[in-house]
Amino acid sequence: MSKGTRIKCDICGFNFNDSKIKIKKQKVKDDIEQTYFRCPKCGKKYVILTTDTTIRKLIRRQKEMYPAEFTKDLTDKEYTEKVHEYNARKEEIKSRSRELTKAIE
Repeated sequence: MSKGTRIKCDICGFNFNDSKIKIKKQKVKDDIEQTYFRCPKCGKKYVILTTDTTIRKLIRRQKEMYPAEFTKDLTDKEYTEKVHEYNARKEEIKSRSRELTKAIE
């Protein structure tokens, strides 16, 4: 059985397992939401993802695409194109989320 990922708090130095964290969502403003967890000892907030309507649509499309699109009977070229599309969307989600996080801090 996997013990999960160990996390060390930047503030208090407390070591804890990711299986012990409680993932929460919070509406920050308008349509912006943050997904985060807190250090169980000192309460420091660790933002996992900041989303708006556009990012949530991209995430839904990503979930629909995988694994459905990859289990189809594809040629090597089609498969490679799908992988590139999937990875490009993943990078777009990460980039937009970082920008949103910076904008609200």
